Amino acid sequence: MSGYILANLDVSDEATFALYREKVVPLIAQFGGETVINTEDVAIREGRAPPRRRVICVRFPSSETAHAFLDCDAYKPLLALRLAAAGGDVIIVDGLD
Repeated sequence: MSGYILANLDVSDEATFALYREKVVPLIAQFGGETVINTEDVAIREGRAPPRRRVICVRFPSSETAHAFLDCDAYKPLLALRLAAAGGDVIIVDGLD
């Protein structure tokens, strides 16, 4: 069953976030992941979700792989970059397949 990392982010430093994205994409691929959503075009239709500037969804072979990606040593310096560039919410969910 696929696992997904969903991020709802408020990007405050576009240059640092671009550097993060450049460095994180190859690492995502090493874990068998691919970005399936990366957009700022978000329409909140129900609820009170905080308006963020960017929604990102990355699909991995499993939720265990998604956790392993976020927990790996190679991601730690990239997380520092992301935190310097953007705050928000990041969750992992299982897919339906």
